[in-house]
Amino acid sequence: EEKILEILNDSNHPSKSLIEIGDELNIKSAEDLKALQDTLDNLIKKGTIYYSNKKKKYLLFENSTLLKGKLVIASGGYGFVILGNGKKDVYIKEANLNNAISNDIVILEMIDYEKNEGRVLRVIARDEKNIVGEFYTLDGKHFVHPDRKNIKRDILIPEGMTHGAVDGHKVVVKPSGNLNTREFSGEIIAIIGHKNEVGVDMLSFVYEY
Repeated sequence: EEKILEILNDSNHPSKSLIEIGDELNIKSAEDLKALQDTLDNLIKKGTIYYSNKKKKYLLFENSTLLKGKLVIASGGYGFVILGNGKKDVYIKEANLNNAISNDIVILEMIDYEKNEGRVLRVIARDEKNIVGEFYTLDGKHFVHPDRKNIKRDILIPEGMTHGAVDGHKVVVKPSGNLNTREFSGEIIAIIGHKNEVGVDMLSFVYEY
């Protein structure tokens, strides 16, 4: 990783392709090239470097025009990305959230500097806090509708991860760590009770907070 960062820290050629980085590292075998690709992917996930799909090149995140921060979504569906370090929060329309949810760490690009408005490009770290919601089945698939109003997407529960939940159950869900899928999925880790049972609403609040 250190050698890759040194290569990309080049003021004359700040962005480089996989092959160009491989040449500078004197990589000869397909196995070593695969290891390089895996290392680059890991640096992208950490937000240290960025890959431009348009140019097919890598560059240091700090040398790009992109921004990184924590997303907070309001009950109205829009959000703000908190950049910190005294920088003004960036407004994100609901249509530009790109499947991100509240408390995600995201990479964004500015689309209107006058309005201080941006668009989320990708999520690099997901909020791992458990989510409480109501379980239901639709067209043979299982979902949980979150109680939190700032989560606008229902959570897909794959087969084998429902753990006995039935329609109407209030449940606790552990979100999936897979950030590359457009489906927001998770696993049920606790069944609180049926929504019509006395005291379940209060228990749901306790589990959430």
